[in-house]
Amino acid sequence: MAQGDIYVPNNARPHWGGALSDQDQHLELYTGIVDSEFLYTQIFTAFSAQRSTESRTNTIRLDRLNKSKVLGRKSGEAIESQRVTSDKLNIIVEVLLYIRNPIDDIDAWTAPDFVVEMGRNNGSEFALTFDEAHIITLQKARDFVPPAAVADTFHEGIEVGVTLKQTITSVADQEANASALVVAHGKVVETLIKRRVPLMDMVTIVTPEVFTELVNHPKLINKDYVADNGDFAGRRVVKVNGIDIVESTAFPQAATGVGEHHPLSTTGNNNAFDVTAEDLKGEMIVFSKALSLVTVNAKEFHSDFWEDKHNKAHVLDCMAMYTVDTRRPDTVGVVLVTRTDTP
Repeated sequence: MAQGDIYVPNNARPHWGGALSDQDQHLELYTGIVDSEFLYTQIFTAFSAQRSTESRTNTIRLDRLNKSKVLGRKSGEAIESQRVTSDKLNIIVEVLLYIRNPIDDIDAWTAPDFVVEMGRNNGSEFALTFDEAHIITLQKARDFVPPAAVADTFHEGIEVGVTLKQTITSVADQEANASALVVAHGKVVETLIKRRVPLMDMVTIVTPEVFTELVNHPKLINKDYVADNGDFAGRRVVKVNGIDIVESTAFPQAATGVGEHHPLSTTGNNNAFDVTAEDLKGEMIVFSKALSLVTVNAKEFHSDFWEDKHNKAHVLDCMAMYTVDTRRPDTVGVVLVTRTDTP
């Protein structure tokens, strides 16, 4: 008999159940590790004009003023007067965004709870929703048509299309895609310059796919052409056409389904946050942090953990009430990206 087998099959096996002691019944040792979603930190608080209506109203008003023209007059000619026309934009906060998580007291009394982790996840989801709403608003700015009353001062939305090769088989393919993106981006920047839009606070927000493609540009991070504009190994690009680049994972991932609506969409705003397949192509957006967007907050994000004695439960509520709109849609340039292998 082999050494160590002398007592088999009559070993006493603690925490092994059943007549043959072959059912594992070991205690679980809980060490406090709770794995959940990867957290997201919002960025658009710094990329949008923030306005609060809390405890006052649900509506803010933005006035838009048309311009006058310089005229010339010669001796004996009448002086021509000019009417300065105007328009307004009302932005109405209509929707309370919320998450409610009830916890039965019986479950709370008989196990460790996840209230901290749940609250952290909820905050992350609100942050992602906040940034996504701003990106959707930027994507749709390309459709802007100025009202007739301010048509001399405001311009139409900017849209530039670019077609990229979908299946990459060589370095040449990578560089060609990156170069096409930079050319399209340059067209947007040139249009903004011609409109005399201040560029000092402009930023370009891009999807991770576009950012990866830009890293492969033959000149953007080549030390022969630029100084400290990023590096290939570090997956870093700082500027394109003089505008800072920001990579974001908050771009919408799918079009809004038939019969469905984004939580911020209402009939009052014409379902402004519902996403179309064409919107999803807007993977590179140039905009002004000061002029392009306005965020209207009726109630900042907050949470409430309260006891529901009647139903013998505790409830975690997280909520915020806001909306987003474009202040100057003509300061936004959207590059629509199409990926295909069809020439």
